[in-house]
This record gives sequence, C-alpha cells and structure tokens, in this order.
Amino acid sequence: MSMQKSESQSSWLTYTDAIAAQWHDFLILLARVLLGWIFVMSGWGKLMNISGFAATMPRRGCRNSWAISRLSLSSLAVCC
Repeated sequence: MSMQKSESQSSWLTYTDAIAAQWHDFLILLARVLLGWIFVMSGWGKLMNISGFAATMPRRGCRNSWAISRLSLSSLAVCC
C-alpha cells in the first residue's frame, strides 16, 4: 500500500515540475516587468513632485537637498 502512495506522490511532483518548466520564462518576465513598474512609478512620483522630494532630503541627512534632488532626478530621467 505504501508503494502505491509513493507513486501517486511522485506523479504529482512530476506534473508540478512540468508546469514549472513550461511557465519558467513567463514568470521571470512577469517578475521583471512588475519590478520595473515599481521603479518607474516611484521615479515618476519623484519627478512630478521635485519640491516634495527635496523636502525629504534633510531628514535623510543630506545638507544641500535642492542640488542633490535635481542631480538624482536628472540621472533618473536619463536612465529611464
């Protein structure tokens, strides 16, 4: 009886592995697109509210928040 249980468990794992192998590329692509979307939305919010972004800089320990925020946002715009 235990031999039959082992075979059914093995077939279930084989089926699961087959699904994972078929969907592997799609899932990686989906993860990359979602991660990119998070970064774009975060950067877009900073670009649209530069003064708000600059106001958060002193709390993070940056002395010249205006120049640093402009520099970081311009590099963000160039990279995207």
